[in-house]
Amino acid sequence: MKKTLLIMTLLVLLVISSCSNNSTKNSDHSIFYLEWENSDLIELNVQGYGISETQISLKVLDSQGNLCLEPVIVQFSITSQPGGVTFENEDSVFQTKIIEGIARATIISGIITGEVTIKAELLDKKGSPIPDVEAIETEEVEIISRDPHTITFLERDFHPTQEAALIFHCAIATLIQDINGNPISNGTTVTFSLHDGYEGWSHNDTMRISIIEPAEIGNSNYWGITRPGVAYSVMHYHWKLALESVPIRVELENGLSHTEWMELPKWHDIWD
Repeated sequence: MKKTLLIMTLLVLLVISSCSNNSTKNSDHSIFYLEWENSDLIELNVQGYGISETQISLKVLDSQGNLCLEPVIVQFSITSQPGGVTFENEDSVFQTKIIEGIARATIISGIITGEVTIKAELLDKKGSPIPDVEAIETEEVEIISRDPHTITFLERDFHPTQEAALIFHCAIATLIQDINGNPISNGTTVTFSLHDGYEGWSHNDTMRISIIEPAEIGNSNYWGITRPGVAYSVMHYHWKLALESVPIRVELENGLSHTEWMELPKWHDIWD
């Protein structure tokens, strides 16, 4: 009888031990999930101007939301970028062990502006992604331009439409770039005007021309089109002023300005 009880006790212990081992194996990786420590937009300047590098941080958490204290490895990868962006190891992939539940990496910008997407994933001891832990991406990193340096009028965007009887409505556009040729970031204020006293200029009281002044880079034109580095505005003019040349001036808050004489397009120029 005692022998039978001893055998049964040993079997129970073996079963418990086996379940415990299986539970440990199954929970090695499935308990983890990843979370960016900072969800705000990170802006970096292009190289040679302002702040061109910064550190990003990732939290590795267990199912209870506690920071993981195991020395697991996180891999950061740059999955899309405008060009030249790297981590501190001068590569687009960077691996590091977490310290007290946090993994950190330093991003360094290039000389081209645009959005950067970074992927983070947890690796096993063999260096392979752990399938039970969902990788996460961030698109909250943007490389921004230097100060405005050049202004270019885009004549092919000068297309008239008829707004009312005898009045044309003409979209005008200008491209603003930095010294490296990068389009200036959205939101930069651009002021359009008719220069040298041409604002409100007319042959008589009915044949007037005017221009809408407030604009900004990244706004859209009459057809809802938005382009990098481009600010759109609108001119209104009497149809008999078509083919007249007028001085259009563009000014930015940093003092950069440019004036160019433009010929007011005819209605049928849109079809030419």
